[in-house]
Amino acid sequence: MEAEESVFTHLPGISRQIMILEGTLKLEHTSRYTKTLHKFETDSFEGDWETRGYGKVTDFNLMTTGKLKGTIYGILMKKDETIQLQPIHSKQFVGLYVWKGSIEVLSGGLALIGHEGDFILAMTGENAKQMTVCATEESEIAIARITFPEFQ
Repeated sequence: MEAEESVFTHLPGISRQIMILEGTLKLEHTSRYTKTLHKFETDSFEGDWETRGYGKVTDFNLMTTGKLKGTIYGILMKKDETIQLQPIHSKQFVGLYVWKGSIEVLSGGLALIGHEGDFILAMTGENAKQMTVCATEESEIAIARITFPEFQ
């Protein structure tokens, strides 16, 4: 968000989630609530809500529709730190956005490298029960977990 004040696009039928990567954002959902978000804090709201944002920020968004479900969150990783991402459901897509740093992702016998600005999308399931993420340098990662109704 490059302007100090912005009006969110009206998107009926879309569920929205926003997470701050850098800066501070004050959200005003008209006739509902106001919330201020800082680094890695999130808010979930519907696309048909009248929403205004105040503050210049870099954010990460997940938008879903219908029965599609998802969550987003952020993590800070030290160099050489390793984490395991266990699936919430038997099959789901996991997206990792490398905001800062670089990572190596092991999933289903594949090794993927992600550098600053990269987005890695992988599916957990029969061949990939979990995902291993290793920071090859200090890193900041935004994670999205997306589950399709037929996989629940």
